[in-house]
Amino acid sequence: MLTVTFASNLGLYRTFIEAGLEDVYVREGYEPFIDMLLANGKVKINLFIEGVTARHIADDHPDLADRIRKGLSSGQFEMGTYTYNHPVLSTIPYRDTFKQMEEGLRIDRDVWGVEPRGTALPEAGWDPSLPRVLNDLGLEYMIMGRKEIERDFPSMDEEFFHKPFTVNGILGSCVTGLVMNAFESDDRYFYIEGGVIQGFKQNVADFDRCARFTKGGTDGSGRIMVCKNDGEFVYEGTMKAKYGAASERNGYWMRFGESLGDEPRKRAEEMKKGWDILTSRNDLCFKTVSEYLAGNKPAQAINLRPSFKAHREWLEGSEKLAAMLEESRNEIRRAEYTLKLAGKLGRNTGLAEQTVHQAWLLLLEAEISTGRRACAHVAGKATRVYKSMELAVKAAQLAEKAVDQIQ
Repeated sequence: MLTVTFASNLGLYRTFIEAGLEDVYVREGYEPFIDMLLANGKVKINLFIEGVTARHIADDHPDLADRIRKGLSSGQFEMGTYTYNHPVLSTIPYRDTFKQMEEGLRIDRDVWGVEPRGTALPEAGWDPSLPRVLNDLGLEYMIMGRKEIERDFPSMDEEFFHKPFTVNGILGSCVTGLVMNAFESDDRYFYIEGGVIQGFKQNVADFDRCARFTKGGTDGSGRIMVCKNDGEFVYEGTMKAKYGAASERNGYWMRFGESLGDEPRKRAEEMKKGWDILTSRNDLCFKTVSEYLAGNKPAQAINLRPSFKAHREWLEGSEKLAAMLEESRNEIRRAEYTLKLAGKLGRNTGLAEQTVHQAWLLLLEAEISTGRRACAHVAGKATRVYKSMELAVKAAQLAEKAVDQIQ
């Protein structure tokens, strides 16, 4: 029997969605998607919600937050952590990576009331320092892409991609890995149109092909297929259907935030029929990643080179932004060193600490991956970095003032 799990990331990427239009995206994208899953009740899914998006949902869409918590409490959903603001982790410094993960985890605990056990890599950006970061933060597994594995192990047997493995990192660190998108899917994966399950034949073929690797009986032990879909695919699929397939080449994503009325919810209701058919199969077992890993341990360990070169497109044309980010990091370091000294001298540094924390958050927001080159102006990255520097300077001044008072 083949174990099947789904992994979906939710992120209000402001490179695509202009400020003020996020609520349309949530109401017509996330809400129909979550409602569809809950209505099915059988499919298991691992949600990865970036910190900025989780906070927005909790503050502005409490009913949706409650429905997500319902899925978590029933065991249908598992919450993984997904950084604070979706950077390509292989392109940012180690300390920034730690801060991105740490802040994302803090929000996960605060908003969802859970302790995530794993993460998925934004844009599949792998780096050998990641196992060390995950170990230090108590995370046990990582869902990643297969391109880096195929690059370093071109003759790897297909069976490898359907079972857990160990990925080695720096300083003796390691983490359990699983490959997402064992077989590629898209927004039509489980969509029924005119009584015909679009793409479902391919879906069945994928699962059947993967099933030949399974070993074990009706408990679902053996091999796994991790199916990856973005949490926005209901909304985006409706957008594509409205403007045609060619619209993707013509920048249909520039319309994100446009209201599509009740069409996304109708589409989700049709999609549910496909999920119902899938979950009625008696040769598939549905589990969350943690449920699967409880009975299936890694059998092989690998070492992988960084995926930095694979993500160079996120850096091209952003040299000025990179320089500003580094200047902001330097100001934050100066503030933190001064804070440490003031703290040792017994001064009250509460306001300065809050200020430097806000500086960090703005810097982390500016590291968002999506549209780094194409749409940096929409995301307001440069503005965030500049404000981050201002706050860091202010924090340093507050700390220095405390030190001067003692002198």
